[in-house]
Parts: sequence; structure tokens; C-alpha cells
Amino acid sequence: MAPKQAGVAVRLSWPRGEESFPRFSPDGRRIVFVRPGSGGGDALVVSDSDGANQKEIFRTHMHAHKPGWSSDGRFVYFHMGIEGFNWPPAEIWRVAAGGGTPELVVPTSRLAIYPDPMPNGRGLLFSANPDSAELGLWWLPPSNKD
Repeated sequence: MAPKQAGVAVRLSWPRGEESFPRFSPDGRRIVFVRPGSGGGDALVVSDSDGANQKEIFRTHMHAHKPGWSSDGRFVYFHMGIEGFNWPPAEIWRVAAGGGTPELVVPTSRLAIYPDPMPNGRGLLFSANPDSAELGLWWLPPSNKD
């Protein structure tokens, strides 16, 4: 085990808000996080690893959660729904890391949440309940468009 080192925490996002779900890019040079909007919708924001150069890559009137980077850093995966954190329907989407129009990855009328792109582009892990009330773990193999 490595020794625990204490330091001074530094705020990386501004203006003040309730930013959440920060994730480093695979190369460690960027961070993606969720910034809630004032009208109930959310935005995905990418910044440098020090918090500088923040850019909204996607804004929605819905709720976006749990962003995660593709292994090559080209895309950000997330789940999005019309209600709160885990209320159906919620589907998995992806958007280019530089911004653009999101692409639906896992459509459902129920829940598909917590996307976790696998290392080396081996697919996408996520939780879903397409045919029952209970969430299960699912794997989506990569497509040739990735």
C-alpha cells in the first residue's frame, strides 16, 4: 500500500455549482463532469486536468449522469433520462469529446445506466433491466463504427 499523503484540495470548476461525476480522460489531460442547469437539465463539460478551458460538449433539458471516456478519448458515454438519477426511462448515449450531437447507444423504455467503457475498446459495461424489475450487468461488444 502507498502511504496516504495529505494536501490542500483545489477547486477545479467554476462558477460555483453542483458539478458531479468527474472522470479523467485515458491520457489524464482532460476531465469530464456534469454541470446541472438552472432549468432542470444538465450539461456535460470537458476541461483541462487543472480545470481550465471548460467547454460544454452537450446540454440537455433532461438529466445526464455518470460520464465515462472511451478508451481512445474520442467519445464520452453517459446515461440520460427525463426524471431524476435512476428513474425510467434512462438510456445510454455518447457524444464526441469535442462536442456535437449525441448518439443513442443503448435504447430502452426501462433503465440502461452506469456506462463504463472498457479499456482497449473491448466494449461497454452497463447496468440495465430490459426484461425485469432488477438491474443486471450487461456487456455491449464494440461496433465497427467505434
